[in-house]
Amino acid sequence: MKEETTREILQCAAEHAARFREKITELPQRPELSYPAALETFRETLPERGSTGSEVIGELAAKAEPGLHAMTGPRFFGWVIGGSHPVGVAADWMTSAWGQNAGNHHAAPAAAAAEAIAAYWLLDLLDLPRESSVGFATGATLANFICLAAARGEVLRQAGWDVEAQGLFGAPPVVVLIGDDAHATVFSALQFLGFGHDRLLRVQTDDMGRITGPAFAGGSGAGLRSLHCDTAGRTDQYRCLRRLRRHYADCPGFGRLGSCRRRLRPMGARHSRKARAHRRDQRSPLLGDRWAQMAADAL
Repeated sequence: MKEETTREILQCAAEHAARFREKITELPQRPELSYPAALETFRETLPERGSTGSEVIGELAAKAEPGLHAMTGPRFFGWVIGGSHPVGVAADWMTSAWGQNAGNHHAAPAAAAAEAIAAYWLLDLLDLPRESSVGFATGATLANFICLAAARGEVLRQAGWDVEAQGLFGAPPVVVLIGDDAHATVFSALQFLGFGHDRLLRVQTDDMGRITGPAFAGGSGAGLRSLHCDTAGRTDQYRCLRRLRRHYADCPGFGRLGSCRRRLRPMGARHSRKARAHRRDQRSPLLGDRWAQMAADAL
């Protein structure tokens, strides 16, 4: 077996990745293989002998690509999933190649410094209090978990209970009010935080997923200590997006986002016409609307 250098193995992976990204606009938006079919593609007995690095990378690409959505392409609009910028992907490769354990400032000084500056930039971009604490979560479920954990601690602190020191056994009861069609990740986070899923007070929502005033007022009177989960449930429905501007008018945080948008407008103005033309080019000439297109691509 030929012994390959690290450079050869990494270049092999880069070639496969670049080829996939370059042809992304020509691919179907849906995977060619279902999960059972993909499982059969990968299924094999444990090899008795090893393979070269290039063989491993090549086999992985050949088996995996037929089971991939075109999530990084310009015509994928499924769920609430965005693409990735080539520079971000390349930077992610660099962090993997460096292989740092970024658990603390001593183990990985550069990683900690980069995170600290990125946090400062976010606070500046969104015009949030500069003393705010910033954490980078791996996704929606963990982000909900972190925010709800902070809220749980504060609600119990106001009741004279230190949940970090004393735990939840014997803690004052907390009423959790949540929109009736909140995202599933919120319920998972509440369950992991010890609130369970049968003791939540689900509040009625309207046809756009917003908690209605009378329902919220009725739920708020259910207990002295309450934790309100104001979440958007129907973020994937077209009727919600059609009225997005009016919906945001009811959102307390929209002022900060609007301020951010105004600050960034000069930066993006010169690119807006080209971006609109590019989006028109990427649309299906028959369907036009991206939601109809997503349904057609799924057939």
